[in-house]
Amino acid sequence: MTAARLCSALLGATALLAGQLGAQEPVPGADSAATIAARTVTLVGVVRDTAGLPLSGAEVRAGARQFTLTGEDGRFALTGVAPDTIQLLVRRIGYQPADVILEAGAGLRVELAVKLVPSATELGTIVVNGRKMDTRLLESGFYDRQKVGSGTFFDPDDLEHHGGSMDALLREVPSVRVSRDIHNRSVALGQFAGGTCRLNVFLDGILIRWAADEGLDMMVNKRDVLAIEVYPRPVQVPAIFAGYLSESQGGLPLPGGGASGGGGASCGALVIWTKPVGSDEIRARR
Repeated sequence: MTAARLCSALLGATALLAGQLGAQEPVPGADSAATIAARTVTLVGVVRDTAGLPLSGAEVRAGARQFTLTGEDGRFALTGVAPDTIQLLVRRIGYQPADVILEAGAGLRVELAVKLVPSATELGTIVVNGRKMDTRLLESGFYDRQKVGSGTFFDPDDLEHHGGSMDALLREVPSVRVSRDIHNRSVALGQFAGGTCRLNVFLDGILIRWAADEGLDMMVNKRDVLAIEVYPRPVQVPAIFAGYLSESQGGLPLPGGGASGGGGASCGALVIWTKPVGSDEIRARR
């Protein structure tokens, strides 16, 4: 009997030789099962994990062509394996593969017990960039309009890091000019018919009829502003606000100075969202 040699460094795989099959007379012109068995090696065994539990679905491969999968009980059988030096590979997802080298002569039945060690897969660092959304802005559709990008938007994060006044903030908006009317009040002018006109002001989604009589910094304290939407041209104004302008017959009257385009002409929109009255920031200032 030829002794089977297993590679000792490969996960404790062991082999027990059962013994050489009895010689049988071959049938002329045909290879019987007994004849094939006498010329080859039969590999049988079981695959378990480190806790001793059988592993089903493990791939057991002898060379490049012969392979099988373990059953529910972890057992496998490979017949017709070429004798002499045999390279046995046992692997299963989630475990380190076992690579076994053994020497077995023709006609042997080799019994193996293979142990697979779980592999610790180290995942790469996952960075999740989150964004805190304000409930009021979410319900009003602010973030949806911001995603469309028709106008210029200042969300709570933008305003938190902007220390200037409303005038300074609006001067950063393309196509918007901040000017002074005949009463020296600060006004935001948008684009209309080749000229400029005062932006219609919406406060928390409602068109402010008296906005023409107030300057920007008189309408609302910038510290109480939650977010701002600016639409310099009439064509940019979303339908939810454009409906108000249609009902008001073209928008608010234009100021007497610093604007052109004729009284009652529709212009763009300045939409101001304020913080809830009960917010901690507003209570702290009272």
